[in-house]
Amino acid sequence: MLKALFRKQMLELNQSFFQNKKTGKAKSKAAAVFSMVAFGLLMLVVLGGIFLYVAYELGGMIFVGMDWLYFLIMGSIAVALGVFGSVFNTFASLYQAKDNDLLLSLPIPSKYILTVRLSGVYLMGVLYSGVAYLPALIIYFYLAELTIGRILSALWFGILLSFVVLILSCVLGWIVAKINQKLKHKSLITVVVSLAFMTAYYVVYFQASEMLGDLAANAIETGEMVESNAP
Repeated sequence: MLKALFRKQMLELNQSFFQNKKTGKAKSKAAAVFSMVAFGLLMLVVLGGIFLYVAYELGGMIFVGMDWLYFLIMGSIAVALGVFGSVFNTFASLYQAKDNDLLLSLPIPSKYILTVRLSGVYLMGVLYSGVAYLPALIIYFYLAELTIGRILSALWFGILLSFVVLILSCVLGWIVAKINQKLKHKSLITVVVSLAFMTAYYVVYFQASEMLGDLAANAIETGEMVESNAP
């Protein structure tokens, strides 16, 4: 039963690759393959390349003993990306799923339904946060003098981040669901939020190189400031 539910959840997560949302019709094999390849290139090459550059720019922190600050910054980026990428999926699949009533009416333990729903949220969070955290690991393993302790700590930190993303996605998804119930002009709000995000993205993008340079050049001072204010 649990296996069947999990398979159903995975099909729902990947539905956009195989079905046209506007018409509801199945895509051709060529269109489905193109969608998956385009998504893979966007995630791995475009976003992965950006965060690989960011991690490399911050790599100087590793040489001055600021490994913890390096992982704090890259981990924060990974959490932010993971939550942003999965929060609306959380809203749709956990709180506003169309088949919730149907599944609850069947002789299926509610804990199975909740486990499968959360697994989908978790995997989406891992997918998006991994786009930032995996480049951080690559740069760290390339620049640092590796020991068993450092390798295990870096991997364990990534696992902890994935659960932080899961918790925040569930909380924010619940807030989005509550807001969605009270909104009358939902399409207008969606447009405004999208424009605000795009504006913030381009502002950060054009200033990123300068900010990273300043941060890397003043790594020790920044680390001391963080330690003194938020140990």
